[in-house]
Order: sequence, then structure tokens, then C-alpha cells
Amino acid sequence: RICVVGPNGAGKSTLLKLLTGEIQATKGEVKRNPRLRMGIYNQHFVDRLPMNKTPVDHLRSRFEDLDYQTCRNRLGKYGLEGHAHEVVMRDLSGGQKARVVFVELSLQEPHILLLDEPTNNLDIETIDALVEAVNEFNGGIVVVTHDQRLIEECDCTLWVVEKQGVTEWTAGFDDYKESILKQLEEEVERENKARREKVEAAEKARAEKIARLAKNKKK
Repeated sequence: RICVVGPNGAGKSTLLKLLTGEIQATKGEVKRNPRLRMGIYNQHFVDRLPMNKTPVDHLRSRFEDLDYQTCRNRLGKYGLEGHAHEVVMRDLSGGQKARVVFVELSLQEPHILLLDEPTNNLDIETIDALVEAVNEFNGGIVVVTHDQRLIEECDCTLWVVEKQGVTEWTAGFDDYKESILKQLEEEVERENKARREKVEAAEKARAEKIARLAKNKKK
């Protein structure tokens, strides 16, 4: 179970796309077992749900062998209220739609789950359902998130993406946060130092200019 963390724009989502084959590596190679089934989740998957279908209709159209009651049981297991099973998607909340996607993922029976910022736009109750679903899942998990609760409760190993590389963070998430805060403080100090040096250089140049003008007047 791996949690991928790092600053925005460092390449976390790119790493997931390399794993899925959505993009190809420009150097090196990515090896996958041809029989590997991957379940992929991000917020765009929620947006792609058919808004004119109910959760039950959608899932039964995706999985022909899924009977009505089993479908409702699975939706209930992932925390979708009974009355919402027969409500069209457009009338469901973002969290309810996310639960439908989680059920769809589970029905695919993947060997590994790839989750890209799965807690975005989710309420606390839905995050609880996600944590429970992740903990019940028996396969591998790679999740991109900065949600401390998800990281800690799912007992993930941290991979830090930065400077076009990936390194394993052997300490805990609290140590990672402290490291990030220290980096931010150092960055602020560097910026302040550069700003001070720029001001000092400008003042020095101004003083030298005034001195030259004064010298020229004396001549």
C-alpha cells in the first residue's frame, strides 16, 4: 500500500498515468503483467457517470450478471442510502456519486487500485466509507493524496515525488509534514535574503550614482 505525496506539479498524477499506460515513458520502461486488472479512480470518473440513470440502472448495465438485490446490497455496503439507489445521478450529491464509483470499482475485482486525490470534494462520512473500503480491499493500492487521515488509517508507505524522482519516506507522515514546513521556511528565508540583497544592491547603486554626480559638480 503506497501513498504518493509531493508538491503540486511534481508529477504525482503523471506517475499514475505511467503505471496505467495512459502515457508512455520517454526513458526506461514500465513492465506490467498482461493479466493485471487495475481499478482507477479520480474526480473525472464521477463527472462521467450517466446523469440520467439511477445507480442501480447504471451498475446493472455495466455488469450484466449483477442481480437487483445484490446491486442494492453492494451500494448499501459502500454507504449509499437506500432511497438514493433509485434516484437519477443528477440529483445525487458529489459524495453519493463517489460511492457509486467506488462500488463500480469493486465490481471490476481489480488486483490493484490507483486512486488520484480520492478525498477531493468528499464529505467526512464519505471519506469514512472510502477508508473502510480501502482497508477491506485485499489487493494493492497506490493513492495520491495529502489527506493525513486517509494515509494514517490505511497504513500506507509514503513515496515522495519531487525533482523528477521518487523516493520512499521511511519516517511517518508527521515527520514528512515537519520536513515540508522546514523546506517552506528555508524557501521563505532564501526569498527574503534575495529580496534584501536586491534592495541593498539598489541602494548601493543609488549611493554610487549620487557620489558620481557630486564629484562631477565639484569639477
